[in-house]
Amino acid sequence: MKLNVGCGMDVQEGYTNIDWCDYGNNRIQIVDVTRFPWPFADGIFDEIKIQAVLEHLPDQVKTMEEVHRICKKGAVVKISVPHFSGTNTWDDPTHLRGYSTHTLRYFCGDGSSAYRNGQKPPLFRMRKEVLNVSAALPFLNIVPRILGHRLYERFFSYLIPCQGLYVELEAI
Repeated sequence: MKLNVGCGMDVQEGYTNIDWCDYGNNRIQIVDVTRFPWPFADGIFDEIKIQAVLEHLPDQVKTMEEVHRICKKGAVVKISVPHFSGTNTWDDPTHLRGYSTHTLRYFCGDGSSAYRNGQKPPLFRMRKEVLNVSAALPFLNIVPRILGHRLYERFFSYLIPCQGLYVELEAI
């Protein structure tokens, strides 16, 4: 089974599509993802797609723990979020945060987190991580790859802003 969280108008065939309202489309299941637990059994999804949703949610830790709860072991979680340096990240007043390449690694036991220091077991393994600098000028997307994500984010991300971050996590 596949889940499309916060699908909006992007209703996907073969997915359970959920959002907080139906946008006039009766193929969407209404779910308030800020309330836990979500109305799904443990370990039922093989894939979860979360596009342009996490930045709107107040409790990132609880949300990612809930995503992990409903994932089968080995499930792939595909996430798109705005980068902290993006010119559009802060234009939307409903965005609560921007993301760096280390933000979602928190749940993988990387960096400084309860998941890394053994207080909690890691929830995911990082499979893929892509910084999307520009759709209009795609040649700029090579800049973070050449510099490395850490160097790019620390010294160059405000000179050449990144619009978004795409990651694929694997549930462990």
